[in-house]
Amino acid sequence: MKSVFIAGLLSFAAHSAFAATTEYADFSSWSDDVAGIITTETYNEYDFTGGGTNNVFYGTSTTLGGITYTLDNDGQLYGVNKNLDYDAAYHKSNYLEWQSGIPTNTLTITLASYTNAVGFNFGQFYGDAETFTVKLGNGDTFTLLGSTTYSFFGAISTAAFKTVSITGLPYPTLDNLSVAPAVAAPVPEPEAYGMLLAGLFLTGLSVRRNRQ
Repeated sequence: MKSVFIAGLLSFAAHSAFAATTEYADFSSWSDDVAGIITTETYNEYDFTGGGTNNVFYGTSTTLGGITYTLDNDGQLYGVNKNLDYDAAYHKSNYLEWQSGIPTNTLTITLASYTNAVGFNFGQFYGDAETFTVKLGNGDTFTLLGSTTYSFFGAISTAAFKTVSITGLPYPTLDNLSVAPAVAAPVPEPEAYGMLLAGLFLTGLSVRRNRQ
């Protein structure tokens, strides 16, 4: 009986696993398919001059424009000014960069509200071509192959999400974080509720019989 209950819980928790998500490699195609007005965070409104260093150290977490950025593994998150002169040439506006003492580090972006579409430019501080992993809050995961120019990643999903996690080798960079309009938080489908209730019912019967 317990196995039925566990199966119900797993079905309830994994309802988003059946999401249909489309991946995009260019902003134009992604934005054409997004429904509604896109909001883009360019980071240019923030003072990243750092008193002359052209970067601002945020530690492991910061919130900018209602969006929270958090690093794992005691990483270091920076806001970098467009006038820094020893980064890759394609960094022509303010951007975020993160690093740590281990080979890879994950930046988790928590949006202000649920959405079903997100897009952003990604790169590497020195312009190296690196591999990135992106995981949406609905469980969908993507492997991105970087290049020596700024690359774009976009996704539109049938399952809403509120977080985006980006894992990369040392010195990943992020710019132009674009988000589609807010949507309602995901609601488990009736089948998921049915499995959960059935599991609870059968577990209750099992407990009652054991007591008798």
